[in-house]
Amino acid sequence: MKGGVPGEALHPTAVVLTKAGTTPREQTSAKSALDERHLDHQISGLIAASLDELAASNISLQRVGAASRQPQQERVLMTQRDAVFPAGRHDLYKSHAYSAAIRSGDLLFVSGQVGSRSDGSPEPDFEAQVRLAFANLKATLKAGGCGFDDIVDVTSFHTDPENQFATIMTVKNEVFPEEPYPNWTAIGVNWLAGFDFEIKVIARIPG
Repeated sequence: MKGGVPGEALHPTAVVLTKAGTTPREQTSAKSALDERHLDHQISGLIAASLDELAASNISLQRVGAASRQPQQERVLMTQRDAVFPAGRHDLYKSHAYSAAIRSGDLLFVSGQVGSRSDGSPEPDFEAQVRLAFANLKATLKAGGCGFDDIVDVTSFHTDPENQFATIMTVKNEVFPEEPYPNWTAIGVNWLAGFDFEIKVIARIPG
């Protein structure tokens, strides 16, 4: 071929490299630049194909996500709080914006019960206040389908534990006279909204 090196077969894409006056180094450099442009074109093609695949996968994931959201929404509706109130005291709880107990599956979570009279005021005598707290607890448990024997965990709060415990233990032993006893955690506090004793429990609802 004219303009080439005698006896050398030239690749069609390399014809431009054999112009008169070019050195072998210049020819090599030009060929490398051409190879790089060819490689860039291949990489661009691969990236475009990958983006197309990613877009298609994203559409599939969006469809799956939309389909899975409906059962989740249904589960949320099925797990709304199941509030429990003892007879005659719903308005008292409503005025303070909380529930006496929440039923969840086979468990009943009872809010702290105090020795409050029908108008919500504290029973002034301490032993009578403790007994009334247990009576209010019993009424809430009954509303949730439970009794004292179904209690598995107890937390009690005391404004003066050292001087109150003897009285509390007397009442407690009447409520839980024999083993196995429920779990019990007693906590000393400095304020109970005018009360001196509070008790909250978790009970298992009989099957």
